[in-house]
Amino acid sequence: EIWKFKAGGWITTEPAVFEGTVIFGSMDHFIYALDAATGREKWRFNSGGSIESSPVVSGQKVFFGNYDSYLRALDIKTGIEIWRFETGSWIESAPACHGGNVFIGSWDSCLYALDEATGKLKWKFKTGGDIYCAPAISEEIVFQGSSDGYLYAIDIRTGAEKWRFKTGRSIESTPVTAMGKVFFGSHDDCLYALDIFSGAESWKYKTGSSVETRPFAAGNLIIFGSHDHLLYALDGESGEVIWDIKTGGKITSSPAVSEGIVFFGSYDNYFYAVKID
Repeated sequence: EIWKFKAGGWITTEPAVFEGTVIFGSMDHFIYALDAATGREKWRFNSGGSIESSPVVSGQKVFFGNYDSYLRALDIKTGIEIWRFETGSWIESAPACHGGNVFIGSWDSCLYALDEATGKLKWKFKTGGDIYCAPAISEEIVFQGSSDGYLYAIDIRTGAEKWRFKTGRSIESTPVTAMGKVFFGSHDDCLYALDIFSGAESWKYKTGSSVETRPFAAGNLIIFGSHDHLLYALDGESGEVIWDIKTGGKITSSPAVSEGIVFFGSYDNYFYAVKID
């Protein structure tokens, strides 16, 4: 252990690391910025609501949402609020930044596109259910899952719908794009691979329970976990199982890959490191 820092509540967000600063939110309503080397607090910001929305850094700003329904932009050096934008309900998902805009989904069922610099609304897109997962962006398309069971493909410039794809249950899995496809899971127990441009199903793989992790694309492999206790590696082109790893609990921790090793956590209280091959 190099250092540890005690916040005033649970920490469920993924940290953002930028130029020697690590930033995370807590259920104590604060977002914290710490020196990554020492753990020394640089600043904290009281957001007025519990934070489960993982922060994202872009253009010297920190973007995050919380349970008071606001998306906020803070100065990364000082923690001073630059702007905030009010949605119609809680924000649980992380924002995504692209091309000078920031995109955020809310429990009010809408996806918002805002100007990064000013917080001005560019467009909003209404789905049929609450939004729990972050969007993915590729080929000037924003991909957003919703609790109505649909994955939506939305024109990044206009907010117009390009296509939608219906799954069997709610989507909490943040999508990932690779190989000309968008990959995501659903509470209908399946991982899906769709053509980015048409939304046509390339393949789907049915696991033994819900899939809510964000898949990770590593070469030609798509790696993800399921509530059935398994971590899977599938061939991204065919959907064929290359390998799987059994744990002692459901997996909601999205995997990460570095130098040929897959890292992930499980409800069995273990954190795993597995060779990708």
